[in-house]
Amino acid sequence: MKKLMLLMSAALLALSSCSKGADEPQLRDQNEEEQVTIRLHIEGTRDDVTVVDQEAHALNLTGTTRGNKITKVTLGNATEVDGIIYIYKDDVTRYDEAKNGFARKVKFKVEGNKFVFVGDLTTTRIRKGYLPYKKMNIYIGGKIKDTNILTKNSTTEGSIEYDFTELAMRTQGVMDLSRFNPIFYSEGVPIVLGDAKTNGPRDYYSTTHHFKLLGEFVSFRFRMNNGAQTQAKFNGFLIRGFGHSAGVTIDEPTRANGNKPTMRVSVKAVDDPRGKFIPFEDGAAYYINGDNKPPYTNPSRPNDKTDVAYTLYLFTPVEPYGGIRMGLTDARTTIFKKNPYNNGNYPAYWGGGATGATTFRSRSKNYGKFHNLILMLNSVKAGAHN
Repeated sequence: MKKLMLLMSAALLALSSCSKGADEPQLRDQNEEEQVTIRLHIEGTRDDVTVVDQEAHALNLTGTTRGNKITKVTLGNATEVDGIIYIYKDDVTRYDEAKNGFARKVKFKVEGNKFVFVGDLTTTRIRKGYLPYKKMNIYIGGKIKDTNILTKNSTTEGSIEYDFTELAMRTQGVMDLSRFNPIFYSEGVPIVLGDAKTNGPRDYYSTTHHFKLLGEFVSFRFRMNNGAQTQAKFNGFLIRGFGHSAGVTIDEPTRANGNKPTMRVSVKAVDDPRGKFIPFEDGAAYYINGDNKPPYTNPSRPNDKTDVAYTLYLFTPVEPYGGIRMGLTDARTTIFKKNPYNNGNYPAYWGGGATGATTFRSRSKNYGKFHNLILMLNSVKAGAHN
């Protein structure tokens, strides 16, 4: 009888094992459960950056100008670019842990307007044949300031800081806009588990990414309209807000931010009231009168106008409020030389608070584009303008 019961128990155990789904791995210990390495296949296309102007062009990151206006932007000849991959679980109602998913820094190949990555990620702690993390965010390019994300053998989910590029580039000729270290990103794209394999890492696919430009390029020409006898001198921009205080931070996915990687400004404009001075890259300085006409370079020849323009790259989606002014040397020096006002560049130019009625707000329709604008300084006595 004992022998019969033992045989029946063995048969039941065998039947139970066979009844499990093919995708449920039968593993004997914890070490076998963990899938140490996965092979990731990523592909996506970069959306065009459109130029906002009366002569708008559909375009791609080299800028081509006509006179003092940008007319065309192309990708250039880069073959590799750094990227940050976040893989996370979007089903927050069933996720009970403090952290969600993992992140890696990898190199993407550039193929025309495509970004491609095929490679192995180690120490992923994903159970064989199981895909708990079904969404992916990717951030490509940028001026990486600080990160605890490693390229391999990391179990840290991690956050990353991007610095802003202190560059005011003359809008002329062929411009290498990649020197601004722009960020392209794609969020919430599904991950698909590949077919089971006898040998080698399991394949995971995320191939429907569309990468958008984070923020916007803005090319400024200069005018002043506060009385013909008023004269000012400037050799750069004074910027407050728009992510220029200390750049952008992407926080790792946790319960606190909805279990998704989250972009935020590193230092808010309200905490940086003086703004940031960015000199013109070519070292040029200009004089301008309050007659609503272009500036000039020789103070003794005010009629020799030069309608110059300079380009900035702004992180407006993470901090849409801010202001941009003509600046001289630093954040404290007044630009006015003749008929000066008592209040210089700080603080009268900024208007109210960081999100006050007189502070400019860039809206989502402006993101991912290149703008040709005029930076107009009206009378300070009449109120602050942006």
